[in-house]
Amino acid sequence: MRYTQGLIGLLILAELVLAGSVLWGDYHQETVCVFGSGCSEVQHSIYSTILGIKVSMFGFISFILLAILYVLSHTKTIKPIVFVSVAKLGAFFSLYFLIIQFFVLKKICSTCLVIDIMMILIASLAIYDLLKNKNY
Repeated sequence: MRYTQGLIGLLILAELVLAGSVLWGDYHQETVCVFGSGCSEVQHSIYSTILGIKVSMFGFISFILLAILYVLSHTKTIKPIVFVSVAKLGAFFSLYFLIIQFFVLKKICSTCLVIDIMMILIASLAIYDLLKNKNY
C-alpha cells in the first residue's frame, strides 16, 4: 500500500515538473521536447488550445488539483474515491490526446507522450490501490 501511494506521489510531482516546463515553453515561445522531434507540431497544433487557452495551462492546473486531492485523500479529509475519480478523468483526457497525436496529427510529442503515459499510470495505480484496500 505505501509503495503504491509513494509511487503515485512521485508520478504526480513528475507530472507537475513536465507540465510546468511545457507551460513555461508555451509562454516563452519555446518548444519543450524530452527527446526526438515532433513536439513543435503537436504543441502548436490546432489541438493545443481549448477556447483560446493553451492545453498546457489546463494540464498544469489539473495536476495541481490532482496533487491537492492526493494529499487530502491521504489525510482522510476526502474519500479516496474522489481522488481516483479525478485520476480516471485525467486518464481519459490523456487517451484522447494520445489518439489525437497518433491518428489525427500523426506526429508524436515525446514530452506529451510521457505526461499522458504517467497520467494513465497514476489512474491505474490509484484504482489498484482503491480496490486492494476496499477503502471507497
